[in-house]
Amino acid sequence: MLSYRSEIDGLRAIAVLPVILFHAGFAYFGGGFVGVDIFFVISGFLITSIIISDLEKGKFTVADFYERRIRRIIPALFFVILCSTPVAFMVLLPASLKEFSESITSVILFVSNVFFWMKSDYFAESSNLKPLLHTWSLAVEEQYYVIFPLVFLVVWTRWRHASIYIAMCVASCSLLLAEWGSHDHVAGTFFLAPSRAWELLAGAVCAMLCCEHKFRPSNTLSLIGLMAICISIFSYNEYTRTPSLYTLIPVIGTCLILLYGREEAMVARILSMRPLVGIGLISYSAYLWHQPLFAFARALSIEAPSSSVMIALSLLSMALAYLTWRFIERPFRRQKEAKLARSALFAAAAASATGLGLLGLVGYFGDGFPARLPPTALAALAATTDSGAYRNECIDGPSLDRMLKLGDKCRLGAPDAKPEFVLWGDSIAGALADGVDLAARRAKQAGVIFGLHACPPLLGAGGWGRGSAGRCPNFQSGMMDTIDRLGVRKVILAASWQALGKDFYIKSVRADGETGEEAFAEPLMRTIAELKKRNINIVLIGPYPDSDISIPESIAKSIIFKKEFVATLPESEFMRKNAVALSLFSREYGKENVQFIDLGARFCGGEYCRLSSGIRSFFFDNGHLTLTTSLALSDILGQAFGATKQEAATAPRYTEDR
Repeated sequence: MLSYRSEIDGLRAIAVLPVILFHAGFAYFGGGFVGVDIFFVISGFLITSIIISDLEKGKFTVADFYERRIRRIIPALFFVILCSTPVAFMVLLPASLKEFSESITSVILFVSNVFFWMKSDYFAESSNLKPLLHTWSLAVEEQYYVIFPLVFLVVWTRWRHASIYIAMCVASCSLLLAEWGSHDHVAGTFFLAPSRAWELLAGAVCAMLCCEHKFRPSNTLSLIGLMAICISIFSYNEYTRTPSLYTLIPVIGTCLILLYGREEAMVARILSMRPLVGIGLISYSAYLWHQPLFAFARALSIEAPSSSVMIALSLLSMALAYLTWRFIERPFRRQKEAKLARSALFAAAAASATGLGLLGLVGYFGDGFPARLPPTALAALAATTDSGAYRNECIDGPSLDRMLKLGDKCRLGAPDAKPEFVLWGDSIAGALADGVDLAARRAKQAGVIFGLHACPPLLGAGGWGRGSAGRCPNFQSGMMDTIDRLGVRKVILAASWQALGKDFYIKSVRADGETGEEAFAEPLMRTIAELKKRNINIVLIGPYPDSDISIPESIAKSIIFKKEFVATLPESEFMRKNAVALSLFSREYGKENVQFIDLGARFCGGEYCRLSSGIRSFFFDNGHLTLTTSLALSDILGQAFGATKQEAATAPRYTEDR
């Protein structure tokens, strides 16, 4: 039997606390997500150590291994899901409840990492509303442990002396896959097991090393390990590529503590302090509880919950974690207390999974039970499905060849005319495309739309989303070839221009330290110069107001919870957000071949910019125009095709119901 190491429980506390505080939204813990990486290494170390110990005693069996996994994982996990389900029914909106129901099934099958990979980005704002999002890491572990014990049994018994080199080779391949995928396949790399296996294998390698060698405690090496973990927690953020070579820092730091931070080492004494050990003992239950609590609190709030609320919920997750550990987790892990034989345990786990799966199916096929909401709330939520035809297929970096394969799906304007213009941008361009399409039809002109999510139509500029910075330059340079091949005479540029003023984008674009307005003057000037060189007319579609929260969902919640909510943005805030872009554009529009369309003027007037008309949101989320709004903007967008400003000015404004 392995001897108990209290410092590993303390290390678990160092892992779980940053994760909780990161999910709570505290900026100082921007790299708190590395706590999961620490957990992976610890898990790989402990499980491999147990397997080696059992193999050397001649008592390892696959059935024993999976029994231990069931006792460790299933009872607390299923209990939290069972408690979360009625709360979800009461507080989640229909679409979110339907997705929650789907996620239950994915969790009990341990494929929730695949499910959430297909649904969203882990770091997206919308992911904060997913109560079971955090179970992706459990799925990765269990997928790993379906394969690892069987492979390790063969390798260790037949090629024991080579086993560590085999593990290191496989881990290296997994790490290289993670590094490669972190540039262009961000979501899959984050969620899927092949790009995470190296972290668990790092722990396994440590266990094999400890089996073959006696490591002396080292204050220096273990302190370096602890510092590496702390540096990553406090210096990384959601734009750090992960997992990738960056993840080596917390992983190596954890390995150093496992190897050298034991017995009388200073780090061992720090991590063995009773408060840390106590938190480490309940860390699994704390991890299970925190995300549902945070997600439900956000679902109940029209705007983001305050810091004090999130601190209170963090403490509540600890209290619930203790109770779950004391009365569910610990008794089931101790076979005598649970009084369940292996066959009964397997049967109980299967029956519980079946029951939870049926609950998930009921919620899914019930479409989230929309009938439980007031009709006016459902009317407000209708905006979430009012999106245009071009956003997904055509704003995904299509090449000209791919666009041609899509046929008419990415064509705009008159169906029989030769393309004369290109609408180039990010997802904002996709949301505007229906309005541009209608305006072009009226003018009897035709064009095509090309774009890439989170990638501005500026040559040499980086992106403003995870994974986009690496893809943007290639796409942007390829766009000039596409424009040449099409032979168009006009290019319309549209994007989320306010992102130009954000610090993370500035850092991703300019390595020379240039910030603010000047960081984007050169990409804009280069783009305009390249287009002018081709004698192409340029239309800059200006920014419009948006929000940090989903407008239709906030309107619906205000109706359901009978709370006041006015969907507006102070005009001063709109101007502040877009100051960089507007200043840049003001230098160019009015010059030869450059035109500017001021969309902001259609939403703003006086002190505020309107984001809805009554219960009808102008956006299907927080900033992408609904199809209805996009079409309604076709009059002002008609300026790109020869309509006068006077004609556009006579169009109905969006501060009135139409």
